[in-house]
Amino acid sequence: MAYGLRYTITQQLRDDTTLIAKIYEKSYVGATVTEYTGTNITLVPNSSNEDPIATIISSQLNISFLISTQEDYDNFPDLLNFDETKYYVELVIDSEIKWRGFLLNDYVQVPFTTGNQEVTINCIDGLSFLKYTYYDDDININSLVKVLDMIGLSLSALPFEDDLFLYACCSYYANGMFDRGDAGADEPFSQTYQYARDFYKLDYYSILENIIKSFGCRLFQANGNWYILPMNTQADIIYYTRYTVEATPIVTG
Repeated sequence: MAYGLRYTITQQLRDDTTLIAKIYEKSYVGATVTEYTGTNITLVPNSSNEDPIATIISSQLNISFLISTQEDYDNFPDLLNFDETKYYVELVIDSEIKWRGFLLNDYVQVPFTTGNQEVTINCIDGLSFLKYTYYDDDININSLVKVLDMIGLSLSALPFEDDLFLYACCSYYANGMFDRGDAGADEPFSQTYQYARDFYKLDYYSILENIIKSFGCRLFQANGNWYILPMNTQADIIYYTRYTVEATPIVTG
């Protein structure tokens, strides 16, 4: 389902950096783009896990902006619908996508005042959607599946319209594996296999969590793409293999 640009919310920072939150509406084909003035656009971690070494780090974009005219109210996003992916959101800085996700329905803060009103809406990266989508394909559960393919299959279940990349930055190898000294694209996920029964009937979030945890890594979104990074090398030199996010990931860098 295609999305059309419906709203832009712009915040100018003190250092003249411009933050733009672009909100796209599903199936929208009109030419009208409603513009709002942003007062506070912040990106924060959104993990409810109190574990200091949590495996999956989700994120949330909080957007506050001003509304004052009747037109502002008339064009306000429909936050009472039941479609969790009705609005797709991008955070853009200097023409580069820094984050992408979906507008959280049924949640908005609007003060009961007259004149200018500051409204706050929240957006999520969609990882929580994977808790309600299950791996139940018609497969031989005793067959071997590549761990990399399971990661790609899980992330591709997210309803993003644009092509995203996965940066596999893990360099933990077992005996007998090829490493990056053999070829730059040789990373451990593409050389690790498990039985399909280990994943069968699990939700995709649990599948990702189990795989990433077993490698001592973290999964998170950065610059609009997905990263898998070892916990103990995040401040060190990072070697990576870039894949397309799909059921069978393809090396692109």
